[in-house]
Amino acid sequence: MAFYSIYSEKDRRFGQVRLNGPYPDGLENIFYIIMHEPWMEITTMALFFIKIENKSEYPIRYIYMTASYTLYLEFDRDEAPFVRQNYICPYQHNCYELFYVFEGTCHNIAEGNRKIYRKNDGYFQKPYVVRCDDFQSDFYGVELWLTRDYIEEIFNPVNWHVEGISRTDADYSDKALRYLLQKDYTDFYLRDHFRADYYLSKNTCIFEGIV
Repeated sequence: MAFYSIYSEKDRRFGQVRLNGPYPDGLENIFYIIMHEPWMEITTMALFFIKIENKSEYPIRYIYMTASYTLYLEFDRDEAPFVRQNYICPYQHNCYELFYVFEGTCHNIAEGNRKIYRKNDGYFQKPYVVRCDDFQSDFYGVELWLTRDYIEEIFNPVNWHVEGISRTDADYSDKALRYLLQKDYTDFYLRDHFRADYYLSKNTCIFEGIV
């Protein structure tokens, strides 16, 4: 059975559901709305944590957060094969996506190219890139989904409020960001002094502390 927990100002519920069976109380429609809020531009961004531990009692766990909802999903060993068979497939969406690996190794395929992301690696991709996840290896990562309009807003130097930035620096940053937005996807890794290992220990508690 899959365990779910939904929290919003108007709806707070939790329970268990079998993925290959009927969903109770319109739950399927609620799941659809939550997972598609950025795509339908109901909200400007979504934060999506995922943890894969293949030998765990709960191999696949998600936390999905928007301004409207927080959704927690965990799939036990009986449900994990169904998730891999029916939901791990090529996909694309109309949002920008930033992905980062906290732990482990993540495998996926982007536009037909197999990619491997290890701890402190990640990628930034623009809308409509075809990507396919592979949950065969253990990893813990986070995705940030941003709508196109919001990307244009936050990347516009007019909206920057950084004290002491020169016009030359602003022009350079703007050109670099525009170049980044033109590429289908950009892989990256963080140098040592940018890595947030101190954050990882606290962030792991998001999963470990849920009851």
